[in-house]
Amino acid sequence: MKLSILLALSLLPLSCEKRIALAHSGVTLQELVNRGASMARVKRMLRFLNEEQSLKVCFWGMDGYPSALYQMENPPFRLMYNNLLPDPSSHLLTLCGTRYPDGNGAQRAYRFSLEACANNTTLVTSNSRGIDRTALYASGDLKVNAFVICDCGLATRRIKAYHALPFVSLLSPYEPD
Repeated sequence: MKLSILLALSLLPLSCEKRIALAHSGVTLQELVNRGASMARVKRMLRFLNEEQSLKVCFWGMDGYPSALYQMENPPFRLMYNNLLPDPSSHLLTLCGTRYPDGNGAQRAYRFSLEACANNTTLVTSNSRGIDRTALYASGDLKVNAFVICDCGLATRRIKAYHALPFVSLLSPYEPD
């Protein structure tokens, strides 16, 4: 399946099942444009993926698509990421908390995250200040991978300015910009 067709499918307001059925029907890129997919947006995503060699894209139903997302009511069809996707056998812990913890709360979040990481649990969090970022510091200190779910595209200024350590995998269901 051509990447441009899958990217165009990701722009249509359809369920994942309907997108897959459409992809297997042999639909053309022009037919998807006629249904409302924007070629300009597809070209921007392709350009982004070509320019940023470390970035990849995975689609619902493909090998490697995070199994935990299948449990969602409306999972993202397209997932852009930089390093890794969660391994199906991983023990994941989603951690989020206040953005303004007191010193005691931040210290406890750090110790909790450190213990979780030391016991083969992979953290999933955001890059928000406070408890979320404290958890990332713990995974960084142990040099183990953590996943950051981005609330915007991977080409946005905020994400590009985030100098993630090599063990952080950024995941985003959004268009790059």
